[in-house]
Amino acid sequence: MYDTTYQGETRQVPEKPESPPAAPATPDEAIVRVVARLRGGVVQDGAPMSMADFPTRQAYRKALAKARRHRLAPEIEKAQKALEAIEGVHVTCQATTRTVVLEGPARSIRKALELPFIESTLEDRELSLLARDTD
Repeated sequence: MYDTTYQGETRQVPEKPESPPAAPATPDEAIVRVVARLRGGVVQDGAPMSMADFPTRQAYRKALAKARRHRLAPEIEKAQKALEAIEGVHVTCQATTRTVVLEGPARSIRKALELPFIESTLEDRELSLLARDTD
């Protein structure tokens, strides 16, 4: 911030923003974000729960979500460790839906998408950035 005076009034003006980062040198270096669904079997619900066992509908829903997170935790942790082992990939997991968000260079995301437990994806950029080299 710096002070400037205009028509007798002094105001604080923010510094000029830094220029945006330079464009990546190659498509493989472009940062992309992908939402991926992990492959998995049918989740067994375990012991049946009844809404009658809970004081409120909200308590029942919270118990169902907690039980699902508990059942999916080993599967999601295994996938998260494998994805984080890929250089440059930042992983964010959603504990109840087998969904992960992957962000990083296109070449690293391509490696992540080749893992056998990735079922489907939604990309925020053109798929051509993720296509394999044809040379």
